[in-house]
Amino acid sequence: MRLLRYADNRTEAWILRHIEKGPQKGFARDLRRLMKGEAPLQYRVLKGFGPNVGELKRGGIRVVYTTEFSDLVGVVCAFRKDAKRDDDMRPEHKKLIDSGLRRLREGARVESDRFPPPEDPKPGALH
Repeated sequence: MRLLRYADNRTEAWILRHIEKGPQKGFARDLRRLMKGEAPLQYRVLKGFGPNVGELKRGGIRVVYTTEFSDLVGVVCAFRKDAKRDDDMRPEHKKLIDSGLRRLREGARVESDRFPPPEDPKPGALH
């Protein structure tokens, strides 16, 4: 099972803990499905951010996630969609998504530098 990592624990985790119980349970269920490698029940792929970036929707709340890493599901950002606007994404939400993806990708790079893959043993070496 993949780990769950937030791009910004202070904001996204707070939003997910303090929303109404119905949407909260739906997001938790879909995030668990993603962690198991399954498709979430209510989602869409976000165009323009890469093939592994999607959006979970419950009412006016959106949770953007990425599955581009083999060992984790990244929660990129969460926000309330403005009900008065059309289907176009607000520029500030695009910035949130870009910065969240950047933080997750930099964090993954730091982790891989800290824990490099083990080297192959030399032929004939004892294990």
